Amino acid sequence: MEKYKYNLVFMIIGGVFSLVAVVMILVSVGTRISWNNFRKTAVSVTAEITDIQVRRERRHSSTGRNTTTTYHDVYVEYDYNGQHYSEKLDYYYSSMAKGDEITILIDPNNPRKSMSDPGVATAVCLILFFVFGSIGAAFLIVELSKGAYINRLIRDDKYVYAEYTGEEPSGLTVNKVRYNQSVFTYDNGFGITMTFHSHPHHPMESPYQEGDTVKVYVDMQKNANKHYVSSGNGKIGF
Repeated sequence: MEKYKYNLVFMIIGGVFSLVAVVMILVSVGTRISWNNFRKTAVSVTAEITDIQVRRERRHSSTGRNTTTTYHDVYVEYDYNGQHYSEKLDYYYSSMAKGDEITILIDPNNPRKSMSDPGVATAVCLILFFVFGSIGAAFLIVELSKGAYINRLIRDDKYVYAEYTGEEPSGLTVNKVRYNQSVFTYDNGFGITMTFHSHPHHPMESPYQEGDTVKVYVDMQKNANKHYVSSGNGKIGF
């Protein structure tokens, strides 16, 4: 029995975007858990910003353009349990300035380790989760719904035969040769002629001739415009 062949490209795109969305939510949850665990035992100390170094990294993108990213390395000094520490923070805020005194949270078991509330990073991950998740879900839902609809038409034998009416130039040119596309028509049951075209093919290699027909799965009562051309004609798919 014939079945609709799902668009592999759409399924892959939907799957990749959905996977990225899952990764984003896992990163968000993991970051939040790590912060909560750190905060339970962390202690606050006053640190002085001794230096803020700005560095720029230039990268060559796949599009051929050079992009420059700016990073800020914040160096601080602080005392804890009689020991003096000089460390580099793993975060930066635009309000920071050399000479400022700031309060930081450190791990009492490893005073060199500090951490800030990853609220912004968590929010960014959540936004990306919704963006990528929405795109991925849209691709998957549309394609799966289309497949379910078409398979129902096939299962219920709801079809008509469309007649080959000739050739038309397509928008595809290969080696300076304008390809053609076969034209088919069928009546939608209300006196309106529906038209669809085949994939482009070389003008000297048309797989159809006058009198040929193809099976078109369509529910004439519910939606005469939404059709699927059978791929079981042994010639070309649509």
